[in-house]
Amino acid sequence: MKRKKKKQPVPHVLKVYKVFKNHPFTLEELLKFGSTQHFSDDRQKRRNVALNRLLDKDDYLVCIMSVDHGHPDGLELHCITHSGLIFILSEFKYNMKLPCVITILNAREKQLTRYGSENFQPDEYTLQKGREHEIHHDNEI
Repeated sequence: MKRKKKKQPVPHVLKVYKVFKNHPFTLEELLKFGSTQHFSDDRQKRRNVALNRLLDKDDYLVCIMSVDHGHPDGLELHCITHSGLIFILSEFKYNMKLPCVITILNAREKQLTRYGSENFQPDEYTLQKGREHEIHHDNEI
């Protein structure tokens, strides 16, 4: 009998490995990437709300970074849009050209500032959107 591998808790510390100065893809291309089973099963309502927001705006990617969130499945790509959405992708699956979108988060202001580094500073508009997401409890969708 095969034993299931027990998942380790994910720490709340982000270690940014690389911030892509030249984005390897656009927001339009990102929206065409397939999603992982986790995203397909658990996050459809959040996905639909987030995508409807994108369709109503001239949104664009402001930052893509490779992040170690301590997840047992490896590194993630965190793709932040100007309106404060964060698309989280499996970096391994992206590199293998497999469906890779894990989830979409509505960034909170403190979450955006946690990403801050000499390579990425969210602008005031993006921070304001983060405050709005928190007030409206957008990640509880």
